[in-house]
Amino acid sequence: MKIQWLGNAGFRIITDSTFIVDPFIQLPINEHINDWSIEGDNILVTHGHIDHLYTLATKPHIGHVYCTKTPTRTLLQYGWRKDIDVVDYGEELVFKDTVIKVYKGQHIHFDLKLILKTLNPIRVFKYRKNLSVLIKTFKFPENNETVLYEMSYDNQRIVIMGSLGLSNDYPISPDVLIMPYQGNTHLVSIAEGIINKVKPKMIILSHFNDAFPPISRHIDTGDIESLIKEKYPKIYLLKPDYLKIYDI
Repeated sequence: MKIQWLGNAGFRIITDSTFIVDPFIQLPINEHINDWSIEGDNILVTHGHIDHLYTLATKPHIGHVYCTKTPTRTLLQYGWRKDIDVVDYGEELVFKDTVIKVYKGQHIHFDLKLILKTLNPIRVFKYRKNLSVLIKTFKFPENNETVLYEMSYDNQRIVIMGSLGLSNDYPISPDVLIMPYQGNTHLVSIAEGIINKVKPKMIILSHFNDAFPPISRHIDTGDIESLIKEKYPKIYLLKPDYLKIYDI
């Protein structure tokens, strides 16, 4: 199994099939700029926010998409007329020898302190060229439909989160947990709660880069790295390099 981080919450995962998760071609001013292309046959969407769906909305029919009802409606509004399967919680998707189970997830809560820190006037002015896209954020609702995916292939299980939150039903003891790290001022404590519940053998961080400023920001991951080292020494933590391919 191969995994490639595409920036933000985006990944390319290669088993006996190719999967793209939450593709988001980065905005004009940010850390990573439009230097990858969507080549996956199957596209998994964890929820409908603009930083997980905008690329698909603006590039109809670039693959076969699996998502819940709300992002499906968004894609239909942007001209999609085929190549969408609506998924539901508890459903299993089968691709050759790869099986993906859909679980209800939960989106992280954006607290006021973070919002004020991120959307300060200096950052808004600095990244004003991105506002023509980000002003469309209200057209990309989540509607409490965040999902997580459990991918099983060749005796390995990967749990893919698109936001740092769990519902009451979630897989435990996966080989790999893809864990977003953005969206709240108490990230490390939220992450610790998830680690205690899911009990992964390995964690791959995502969503820590400044992919869509001024709404996003670069996250210092030193606190979660220290937590893992001191409290969970048996868990391997990977902060992936942009576009590097990892064999898992």
